[in-house]
Amino acid sequence: MNAPTNPSDSAPAFIPGFSGHRVVAPTLGWCALTATAHSLGASWLASPVMGMPAGVWLIGLGLGSPHALRAAAAAARRRARARELHAPPAWIPTSRRWPVSAPGRAVADAITSGLSRAADLAVRRRAPGLPTLAALHDRLPWPARPVRIALALDEARAAAIISAPGVIECELIRQPSAAAEDTEARELHRFDAIVQDGPAGLVVLTPEAPGHEASWYDWSDQRPLAYAGVFPMRVDCGRLSLSGLSMRSDRDAALARALIEAAAILSRSGHRLTLADRILGRRPVNELRCDGAPDARPVLARDPAEACLKDLMFRVQSFDLTTAPTTAQRAAARLVSAWLSTRPLGPDFDADMAARRRGIEAAAQVAGDEPEVMLRLAAVRFAAMDDDGGYDALWRADRILRDRQTLPGSDQFLFLQAELDMGPYGPMTLGRAAAGICLLCATTPVERIPYVRDDLIDDMRYSGWLVGRDQDRAMLLEVFRRIERIRRSERMGLPSAAAA
Repeated sequence: MNAPTNPSDSAPAFIPGFSGHRVVAPTLGWCALTATAHSLGASWLASPVMGMPAGVWLIGLGLGSPHALRAAAAAARRRARARELHAPPAWIPTSRRWPVSAPGRAVADAITSGLSRAADLAVRRRAPGLPTLAALHDRLPWPARPVRIALALDEARAAAIISAPGVIECELIRQPSAAAEDTEARELHRFDAIVQDGPAGLVVLTPEAPGHEASWYDWSDQRPLAYAGVFPMRVDCGRLSLSGLSMRSDRDAALARALIEAAAILSRSGHRLTLADRILGRRPVNELRCDGAPDARPVLARDPAEACLKDLMFRVQSFDLTTAPTTAQRAAARLVSAWLSTRPLGPDFDADMAARRRGIEAAAQVAGDEPEVMLRLAAVRFAAMDDDGGYDALWRADRILRDRQTLPGSDQFLFLQAELDMGPYGPMTLGRAAAGICLLCATTPVERIPYVRDDLIDDMRYSGWLVGRDQDRAMLLEVFRRIERIRRSERMGLPSAAAA
């Protein structure tokens, strides 16, 4: 929201008018009026009230009341102008039987605003019990508003994004160029995402609160190389940099809107929302309505976040790979591959596994030069019982890791051990364990690989989902042997492919 230009619309830091002739005349007038009233018999003006004569309080009240009324009127005008420019924050639906008349709506807005400010203060002071209150609030029939996205862009690019096909029900509001930095606007509307100009293109910002940070800083950047980063359980981002897109192209505008909607809807995950967000209508994503996918592509998902990610999966599969992929295309490929590698299997196993593999294979075509994407590809190939394809993807990921010297910064043994001990049984768990072995060997000297393998063999004997599955254990041991054979052959100068 732009700063008010009318001096009467701005709230003063001190009582205005107390300088020069603007204070002398009113003060003398009120003093003369008080003295005249006292001389005419109003002796109560000399009675002490809180240590001062009542007449002094009367003078101060007379001088301050016009300015207080003027400040209240200015605040009311600012709120009215904000509602006219940026859509009113009256998000309460009529079906909830809440007050929907103008006075009732104002009362409801005032109550929710006060509750949210109190909750924000509790978050900043790290008050205990907030997660419990948030969980209790999720059980209430509290109204949820649609996803709200601010477009701090010029009219042409904002219109291109608004006219592009979308997946979820959302409000796209064009904001002034300074709206992204306007704290008052953000607090008033509680945007789920703000799109603004960046150094090399568009930048999408999502709200973060202390203790409710995003799990992925930027989809356009690779995550820190670790087992938990290759196979993340959360894929929500704090920001998103979109470069290489032309808003004049319908395909680029549709990709930009798909990524913006995905970033906005994932910011509605329960772990990203504070109690204040919930009070103001930013409810978890499973309570929002999904309209279906654009371009008549079927997206069978009740969760709107899953609908957005499935739509991105279809878009990644339709990318034109005749030219170098843009930053936005790489971001979509990273997101799709990370989500598909950890998403639970659906009831139709064969169809779900086939769709999962097609999505990750398409992502590898876009960002196959990144070790994380190749490790996810190896995991899904092993899960689809394509062992030869899985070994090939592991070998490529291992070469990328060692050629770039981008080695994991933490010990991967504990992550892999946790996957073997507590991972649920399923083909994707087996594939992720095989990819974790490749990550573990990347930071292990070739002479120590047999010792690491023997330690994991002992853990496999007591692993719940590997008990009685000798074939799966043999496959994991074969991954160790092949990686060790490749490393030793390269040290001796032999071709790696022949050694594998």
